[in-house]
Amino acid sequence: MWEVELTEKAIKQFFKLPRNIQENITKAIEEKLSVNPDLYLSKLSGYKGSFYRLRVNDYRLLCMKRDKEKEIVIIFIGHRKDVYRAKIDQ
Repeated sequence: MWEVELTEKAIKQFFKLPRNIQENITKAIEEKLSVNPDLYLSKLSGYKGSFYRLRVNDYRLLCMKRDKEKEIVIIFIGHRKDVYRAKIDQ
C-alpha cells in the first residue's frame, strides 16, 4: 500500500470543490493511488523531478511520487483549465 498525503494548499483546494467532486477524488485516491499508482498516474513533461497527474473527471491532482518511501504527495487540486498554470516548486 502506498501512503498518500496532501499539502495544506491541496487540502484547501479540495474543500473548495463541490461535494460530488470531493467524493470522486476521495474514491480515486483510495482505489487508485493507494493501491497501485503506476497504473493511473501520468508523468508531467517539462518538470524536473517526479511530478505526475491523476485525472478525475475534469479535475487534475498534481502529485510528487517518492518510490523509495512508497509515498505520494498531492500538491495541487484543480480544474484542468487552471491546474497546469499553477507554479510548482521544483
